[in-house]
Amino acid sequence: MGLEMWWEMVLTWFEGREGWVGMSETKPMAAAGAMLLAMAIIGLIDNFVVIIAETHGLWQFQIARMVMAVPVIFVVGALGLGVLNAKSWPAVVTRSAFVAMGLLIYFGGLAFMPIEQVAAGIFTSPIWVLLITVVVFRRKIGLVRASAILTGFLGVVIVLSPDAGEVTALSFVPITAGIFYAIGAILTREWCSDENSLPLLAMNFVAFAAFSAVALVFLAFLNPEVQAGAEGFLVRGWAPMDANFLKWVALQAVGSLVGVWFLIRSYQMAETSFISMFEFSFLVFASFWAWVLFGNVPEPWTLLGIALIIAAGIVIALRDDTR
Repeated sequence: MGLEMWWEMVLTWFEGREGWVGMSETKPMAAAGAMLLAMAIIGLIDNFVVIIAETHGLWQFQIARMVMAVPVIFVVGALGLGVLNAKSWPAVVTRSAFVAMGLLIYFGGLAFMPIEQVAAGIFTSPIWVLLITVVVFRRKIGLVRASAILTGFLGVVIVLSPDAGEVTALSFVPITAGIFYAIGAILTREWCSDENSLPLLAMNFVAFAAFSAVALVFLAFLNPEVQAGAEGFLVRGWAPMDANFLKWVALQAVGSLVGVWFLIRSYQMAETSFISMFEFSFLVFASFWAWVLFGNVPEPWTLLGIALIIAAGIVIALRDDTR
């Protein structure tokens, strides 16, 4: 099967032949499938960041990834596989800024606290999605779905097992990542559901790079002491780029292009409170790829948490918004 035929099948399945460049129509099952595929890809490529962090900084990594990814997006548009023009650039830029801030806080938190606490913070986003949806948009979310979201979050807590005895003020910083990410997810559906996917995708990378460029300027003035290895990931400035660095960034860029595209489409095709739960599958795929790549076998409590996440996702998929 040729690449063009495969691509056509993907577009037909997830978006429909009559208008793949922007639809507000709700397609919950297609959205769930897109999100699961996105999380499977992102769960794989995030393993490469650990390798990159050993020699280069977060900010340089984001800029290098943008330089590699954005031209590919323009080529895709030039080939007629998408539309590069946004219907509302202010909406696209605002949405991308919130997503980028959330994920940069998430990555930045890794420099000064355990990854378990940081990840627990970013995965509070579905709780914030629920609260914002109810309070701001006055949408009805039934007790069953609300309980399922809380159950899924409990599963995340069990998987990540944060140590309550070591909670400090810094422990709450990653929660702001969850808030920003939740707002970005809501804006994807509320402001950008009819947007073309390619501008959303391109602006994701541009927003990351823009914040990273500002960070590099501050680092140049501050000139902080940089620890060797991954510990210096957050405060490391610009460093020479060798073939090994470019290889891993290229793999991350390609995976991000595909994974984030499916993630964007999933939020465009379904209610945020519904589709956000399927992002928890990232933990399943991340554990799977860690086992495949590094031989890390999940502990029993990890499997319990994953089971709760999956059960919650099934309940949400089978229930209506108001039940």
